[in-house]
Amino acid sequence: MIRFLDPEIDIVVGRHAWQSEALSRAEEMTIGERKLPVVTLGDLMLLKLDAGGYRDAADVKMMLSGASEAEIQHVTSLLLRLDERARQLWKEIQAT
Repeated sequence: MIRFLDPEIDIVVGRHAWQSEALSRAEEMTIGERKLPVVTLGDLMLLKLDAGGYRDAADVKMMLSGASEAEIQHVTSLLLRLDERARQLWKEIQAT
């Protein structure tokens, strides 16, 4: 990932097939004066689970509160493609 601060933008460079697939589902949005691909909420939750930091977990909890059933199902359906640590984090987040 590459981070820019003004405007705040993270650029994801995928290492795994599921990350490339997430980027292919991204929706174009205007940020500042640029049109950029932005991943869907479900894919963003997967990327955060994969990153696995404290802040990432807090972000997923916040996103989960506004996620649709389809977005939650999307995360659940792709979760097996992530490592055990990410799957465990998802279980812990769902339990809280």
